[in-house]
Formats: sequence, C-alpha cells, structure tokens
Amino acid sequence: MGYKLAGFEVIGCNEIDPKMMEAYKVNHNPKYSYLEPIQTFKLRKDSPKELYNLDILDFDTEQGTYYAQRSFRGVIDMVGATYENYLPFGLKGLTDDERVLFIDAVINDPRYKGKIGLICIDGIADLCTNTNDIEKSKEVSQKIMQWNEGCHIIAVIHKTFDKDRATGHLGSFIQKKAETTIFLKIMDKEVKNSPVEVKQYDSRGAPFDTFYFDLDLNTVTPKECENDNNLTL
Repeated sequence: MGYKLAGFEVIGCNEIDPKMMEAYKVNHNPKYSYLEPIQTFKLRKDSPKELYNLDILDFDTEQGTYYAQRSFRGVIDMVGATYENYLPFGLKGLTDDERVLFIDAVINDPRYKGKIGLICIDGIADLCTNTNDIEKSKEVSQKIMQWNEGCHIIAVIHKTFDKDRATGHLGSFIQKKAETTIFLKIMDKEVKNSPVEVKQYDSRGAPFDTFYFDLDLNTVTPKECENDNNLTL
C-alpha cells in the first residue's frame, strides 16, 4: 500500500542504513532526509514543524491489557522519547466487526482525519472471523484500502507454513495490494533469544538487504544483530 499509490508527498525520512536511505530518495524523493539513529534525530532543534504534526495510530487486536501496554511502552523505549501524537489501542475484547467499526471510527474522527501519517494493525486477521471467507475477506480488504487514503499502513498477519503466502483469502488480498511484503523468521527455535530474520519478499519500490534482530535482555527491546547461528534455511 505504497506512498505514491496513495497519492501524497513523502515529507521526511529518518534512516540509519545508507543503502536504505538511497532507496528512499530514489523512490520517494523525501523533502527532508536524516541519515542518523532516531535517538539523535529526536534531539534535533532544527527539524521542521510539519514532521511533528502527524498522528500515529497503533492497533493491537491479539494481546490482553498487560502485554498490549508493554508492547506500546516498548515503542516509546525504543524511540527514547514520548511522542504525544502516538495513539495506541488494544482491541482484544471486541468482536471482529466491532474492531473494524472501532478502527474506522478513529480514522474518521475529526481530531485525526487528514493528519494521520501511519497506521499499524498488529493482527489484521482478527478483523475477519474466517480469513477463508472470500466475501468477508474482500470486504475487510476493501475497508483497509479506504483507510489507506493519505497515509501508510503496516499490517501484521501470519503466513502459511508450507508457502510464502499470507494466511487465507484475506492474506491473499492484502499481499496483492501491499507495497512491500516482509517475512520474519526465528532462525533457531531451540535457542533462547535466537536472531529473527527480516527478509523482503517483494516490493513495488527498491529492495533492501536482509537483516536480523534479537532482544536486548536488559531492556527487552529489539536491537539489530548478526546471525550468529550461521544457519542455511
């Protein structure tokens, strides 16, 4: 669900990888670009105000109250600062139809509509009781496309075990429309805190190199790492 396809201008980009930064510049030509860690970027005093007027909506459909709030706080811990326009919502207690209605109501709320920069939905399959129901899956995917007008959406969904495809008809619809599909894989499930592989499957834009992350066990936040397992899977 790409930036250009959504029909809007990319204002800014913050990236630590020079190759990724070049890819962003080639594909999106951001008005402002900052090649540095977000920990130093947040300390800048010269950043334009238009970079700070966008809302970030973060919806978690799967986790209970305790683990959802821990995940939301993890975002703040990773960034190193509290962003007042970061708005997290835990939706586990709702039905699938209620979740769709809730997300739709927030996105169209006059307080946020027109200034949403990013929407994260962790557990997109929970918007549909049966991801193999083709009509319901089509209905939900069309609603997601409506939400995508003017902002970027990150959707998390499981993939099938035997093939590189997102689960069910809903996953198929979403994967066909996505700007970029990324697969995550634990390299060795028998090893504690084994590296997680982050691999681009396909993209409408420039590719990026595979990388790995694990948890900083002191802060329980993700950090980039090497693949020490040396596995070929």
